[in-house]
Amino acid sequence: MVVLALLFISLGLSNLSADVPSCVNCQTAGMVNGRYWATLDWASKVFVLTGIMEGIKAASSSPFSTVQGVEGCGNSNGMDNLWCTTCTVGDLMTELDAFYQVAPNKGIPVAFALTACIKRFKGGTAAELDDYVTRLRRLFNND
Repeated sequence: MVVLALLFISLGLSNLSADVPSCVNCQTAGMVNGRYWATLDWASKVFVLTGIMEGIKAASSSPFSTVQGVEGCGNSNGMDNLWCTTCTVGDLMTELDAFYQVAPNKGIPVAFALTACIKRFKGGTAAELDDYVTRLRRLFNND
């Protein structure tokens, strides 16, 4: 019940701020992105990130597939790419802040940017990270 409450709270925050006229292009494929992330204060980032992480846990038994090399939950590597047992919310917030400092990353939805941050936090090589982020950019920025 707490999981659902956090998820609904974070989705509610996402929908409210993403529709604010001052937040231009804050959604990609219907999901909030780096431009939206930049509008949030610290507490809102905690709520959004916690909601995403709780949603990932809730969806862990759902069948998601691989789309253009971006793995979902339903395959053998999916959950490992979406979860970090050694990361704190603060660690991931810092990683997302740094990720979105790179202009071409701003259009990537927060949930997908989180997967790149987790790969980096878990020690992915520079080549692996570059390849993964390039795929995310192509998928969401229509390059």
